[in-house]
Amino acid sequence: MSKELKFDNGDEAVINIASFSNSLSLKNAISKSLLAQGVKLANIDINNVDSLLDAILAADSDEAVNKAIFTCLAKSTYNKEKITFDIFEDEKARENYYEIVIECLKINLSPFLKPLISKLKAFFQNRVENQKLK
Repeated sequence: MSKELKFDNGDEAVINIASFSNSLSLKNAISKSLLAQGVKLANIDINNVDSLLDAILAADSDEAVNKAIFTCLAKSTYNKEKITFDIFEDEKARENYYEIVIECLKINLSPFLKPLISKLKAFFQNRVENQKLK
């Protein structure tokens, strides 16, 4: 699986799926980061932007998560060069950093999360319905 990205500034990237091992390490790093920050799935309110942002910021600021992201990006390219930390020394490339990271997360985590999301959707739906009954 891969995704070609074209950015407003004219740059391009190709984001490729990482090995199973590297994708699993990314998933685990994010899970550990969220738990260490006290972010728990049960406390995330999908209707509350602040609770979602807390979870995102907790993972985004974790060095182990960032390292795992760049390990997953090792097979990807930016303007036909391998994606490394050095790519983002260029200020123009920094404009595209989050779009690249988000695509990396989507490609590498969606195979793990698709079944989980369908189950969580039902869980959150039941939770919302139970709160309405109170």
